[in-house]
Amino acid sequence: MRSLFFGPSALFCALCWALGAHAQPDTGLAAGHRGADATRHSRPDNGPEFAGEDGVRKGRQQAFLTRVDTTFLNDAAKLAMAELPAARLAAQKARDPQLAAFARRLAQDLAQSEAELRRLAQRKGVELPDGPPMGARAQLRRLEDADRADFDGRYRERLDGDTYTDAVERFTEAADKAGDADVRAFARKTLPMLQAHLAQARQLAAGRTAPRPPG
Repeated sequence: MRSLFFGPSALFCALCWALGAHAQPDTGLAAGHRGADATRHSRPDNGPEFAGEDGVRKGRQQAFLTRVDTTFLNDAAKLAMAELPAARLAAQKARDPQLAAFARRLAQDLAQSEAELRRLAQRKGVELPDGPPMGARAQLRRLEDADRADFDGRYRERLDGDTYTDAVERFTEAADKAGDADVRAFARKTLPMLQAHLAQARQLAAGRTAPRPPG
């Protein structure tokens, strides 16, 4: 009769076979889950909006902007929202044909520039104001309250202010020194338009015939 007991060599082989059956290659769903977990831990967190000391960043895919660039975009938006309604009003109420023509061209250019500005700000993750400052609203109400006989004089007073001079200075600085290439490109593209409007505004504020705008 054969013995029912195995020798040491047989027991060792059986143990190796059992261990090998459980140590399967790392394939299939288990490997996929481990790979996905590793990917989630290795890639940057999309996370909430981050605002640091020297800039603003919103989300993983948003570009980093310095505070100076962000402030410039906000100031450009405030300029457009302050001057666009006034220009549209002047295009309707001005009695001087030169003044009305200037206002129509100004409104058209500002509307186009503001739309481009908002597209740029959206790409960069910058939230722009949705309305003009309180001071600009008060000035607009003063124009709205003027009758047609007084309107031209009040609008010329507005053109004689520092608004367009300040705008040209801000855009000139951004065109040279903005940290973001797209912000610089926007400033450089818009600057000639603002310079032309500044020259026309000075002429009209003085009661002289404004030069014909380019284009």
